[in-house]
Amino acid sequence: MGSSREIKDFFISYSGKDAEFVAKLTRDLNSAGVKVWWDKTEMKVGDSLHQKIQEGIRDAAWLGVVLSPHSVSSAWVEKELSSALARELESRQVFVLPILYRDCQVPLFLKDKLYADFRTSYDLGLETLLERIDPPIKPQVLKKLTSGDPAIIAACFASIKGEHRHFYCDELVNMLASSSVTEKIAALTALFAIRHKDLTSHLLRMARDSSASVRRFSVFYLGEMRASYAIGIVSELLSDNSPEVRSAAREAYKKVGGPKLHAE
Repeated sequence: MGSSREIKDFFISYSGKDAEFVAKLTRDLNSAGVKVWWDKTEMKVGDSLHQKIQEGIRDAAWLGVVLSPHSVSSAWVEKELSSALARELESRQVFVLPILYRDCQVPLFLKDKLYADFRTSYDLGLETLLERIDPPIKPQVLKKLTSGDPAIIAACFASIKGEHRHFYCDELVNMLASSSVTEKIAALTALFAIRHKDLTSHLLRMARDSSASVRRFSVFYLGEMRASYAIGIVSELLSDNSPEVRSAAREAYKKVGGPKLHAE
């Protein structure tokens, strides 16, 4: 039988006392399309700690070490770094990426490396780290896609390599489940601007969202698509409890070819 291990892009070495920062960093890296080896999600009851960590380091493309007063005094972090640096020396390629989380005494063997500095700006530190990892999803590209400006969105999407477009599309679709109304509307606008292959089903689903603003944008885009098959949901929204949604539904109703309304 073949190995069941999943190859990861990024192994995180850190002190458990910095777990809150590492949890956030892991989420953000995952959102950028980076597959992260994090002990909280990789380790299972009964696993050999030493064996799993060695496998994780061996199978990762990069090892990021979170530098803080806690980690530089951690025996486990020291062991992980020793393994990582041995691999780096053997391959003669950069493997260890320092992540400066808090002011600390940087280990001597890392002092000549440039680091991603998270001390004063988390966003800047993340951007610096992602530039090096080069994941399929770039934060600055995603920012343009969620700008709400159809012209910017279309131009940005056209500039994305064909093999990477599905990563961005998947992220936009995931944003439709966000708790943020702003994010949901931005994702809807982007999916409409790029004419996502499943746009219709997403619009029909979001037309029943709990947010009136999301319903309004959804029915507006259904109208812009001249989606005659959406006459049912558009008709329902003519009686929506939000006047803004009802207004958008009336305009969409005309565009999808509904019978003339008696009172407009």
